[in-house]
Amino acid sequence: MFPIAEEHDGIDVYYQLLRGERAPALRFEPDERAALTLAEPSMLRALEGAPFADGVARALDKLRLIQRDHTWRSRESRPAVFLSHFDKPQVPEHEPLLQAAMERRLVRLTYFTPSAGRVRDRVVEPYHLYLDPHGLFLIAWCHTREDFLSFAVGSIQRMCVLTTRFSPRPLDLDAFLDTIFDGQRSLPILDVHLHIRAPTAAWARERFYHHSQTIEPREDGVEVRFRSGGEDAIAARVLSLGPDCEVLAPERLRQAVARAAAAIAAQY
Repeated sequence: MFPIAEEHDGIDVYYQLLRGERAPALRFEPDERAALTLAEPSMLRALEGAPFADGVARALDKLRLIQRDHTWRSRESRPAVFLSHFDKPQVPEHEPLLQAAMERRLVRLTYFTPSAGRVRDRVVEPYHLYLDPHGLFLIAWCHTREDFLSFAVGSIQRMCVLTTRFSPRPLDLDAFLDTIFDGQRSLPILDVHLHIRAPTAAWARERFYHHSQTIEPREDGVEVRFRSGGEDAIAARVLSLGPDCEVLAPERLRQAVARAAAAIAAQY
């Protein structure tokens, strides 16, 4: 039981206190904070002489500091040191989706399909919410397409959790995620091999391409390999790296990049 962790190694059992970031975060409601603060003198008097009285006193001190640090005046006086131009995914706003996936309940969606440019109603079986660098996605079995699909949560216009439950279908999650690149999903899955030369390699080596990626240094840059679907999205990423990036394989991706580059050049 918290805060003691138990680990087994054969017949041996090891116990240790959970400390620092390994300890679970506790969230108090306002009335609970107030109750603990107001009850502090009575609690400490009642625990006087107990072996854990000092621990309780320190915990109450931390609680008082947390309350003080979250006052409006304190927040306003502190400099803004963390910046982001990207919105944090609002997972709590989609709590019904999480709950439906855990309870295995059907969900009716009104969904805007970007590739088709139209809004459709679908009934889906939700399995996973997947956070990608390009957004939050729902992996679900679609009754219309009769297949597992990836839905951008931001494109869901309305949803309703139904009372009907479903029996889970077999899903190879790793294989499914291999079909997605930069939020776009398509087949076939390609074994991609890129050569990125200097000077672009200096910053491109730090980029995230795919969860299956390997990046190996070369004398004149880096080589990037990964296995993924989403050919059009991969081609767009290659073009975004400029002329220092060359597709070594597969040939069909080389041709896709060449066609896209020619179409871009034709506009200028």
